[in-house]
Amino acid sequence: MANRETASDPLFDVRNSYYLGEYQKCINEAQKAKRSTPELNLERDTYMYRAYIGLDKFKLVLDELRTTPSEELKAVSLLAEYLYVRHTSPGDEAKRSVVVKKLDDKLASGGVASSNYVFFVAAATIYCFEENFETALRVLHNSDHLECLAYSVFTYCKMERPDCAKKIVKRMQGTEEDATLTQLAEATVNLQQNGEHVQEAYHIFHDLSDKYPASTIALTGMTTALICMGRWDEAESYLQDALQKDANNPSILANLIVCSGHTTKSEDVIKRYVNQLQDAHPNHPLTQLFATKEREFDRVIKQYAPEVATN
Repeated sequence: MANRETASDPLFDVRNSYYLGEYQKCINEAQKAKRSTPELNLERDTYMYRAYIGLDKFKLVLDELRTTPSEELKAVSLLAEYLYVRHTSPGDEAKRSVVVKKLDDKLASGGVASSNYVFFVAAATIYCFEENFETALRVLHNSDHLECLAYSVFTYCKMERPDCAKKIVKRMQGTEEDATLTQLAEATVNLQQNGEHVQEAYHIFHDLSDKYPASTIALTGMTTALICMGRWDEAESYLQDALQKDANNPSILANLIVCSGHTTKSEDVIKRYVNQLQDAHPNHPLTQLFATKEREFDRVIKQYAPEVATN
């Protein structure tokens, strides 16, 4: 069962900052936290190192966890290794496969404790990047920890199965209705639907943004809802604010590109956002879409170039 989120929880700020995407704050809070029981110290470290991963500090995590005896931190290290490969060798499927094989072998060995939710979330994250959603869900179903339930919701949403995601949200609400993860999960499912559900998602993200103004996850969720409702100018205004907090956030840049196409922004401004996204996040779906379109355009140009030359 998941630990309850309460103000008396010594790791509440560490955990909550991580869930909201406030990775530097999570690290700062973890480093300020007083030494406690071995269990709490380990939990603190799992969030701190995952926050470093959130900041793309993969090498730091790999270096510091190279000799860790902790199974939870080994899982964090494996996730860092996978993302490091994706970041440094985006087109190298063989290198990714080596890491995925390590994960497959670990699962096949049956040596993962049911209490090791960190491993299940790390494993599911890797499988989702590989678009192996069914395996991700099977892994997550090994635990009823709130993080595993939340990641199940996000996985179902990636599969465009809001019906299944809603059932998981109800389970989360029965456990910790007011928890940040539960709120994020509910809002994410609402974004997958039309009409009043999008409005509900907007209100949840807006409330979280008011409560945690530094959270780019809450802010981008709110702007995504505004985009779904066609409120482009409002969305762009919030995205500009978010960009000041996190200049290279892929969700912010992607949403700005979409918004700019519906407002009065010049082509130069849009191109600048596109270039920034391509430079910082070569694996982002929108970056890959642009690359595909550019290749198609080049192919058409080459196809018709001989005809133009002979006329």
